[in-house]
Amino acid sequence: MTDAQARFDRAVALFDARNSQDPTRVLDGEVERPHALVEAERLSRWVLRLEPEASEPLRLAARCQHLERWRVPRSEYPQDKAGYLTWR
Repeated sequence: MTDAQARFDRAVALFDARNSQDPTRVLDGEVERPHALVEAERLSRWVLRLEPEASEPLRLAARCQHLERWRVPRSEYPQDKAGYLTWR
């Protein structure tokens, strides 16, 4: 394993550890898992499906796109486009 691959794997593991703390659970197949983790994994697969040679920064960005998003409830912002964009 190269140093770059080891660094990438460590970053993904750190992102996944944070996303694993999401209290919202969803069914992933027949197993309940943290919503944020499932979405991060799905987005990572989608990026590689669209671009098998995706750059490291793109793959990392996909993996952490909504890192700890559950910590700031959407309901704390106005339910319009401006509120969504501010929350996001």
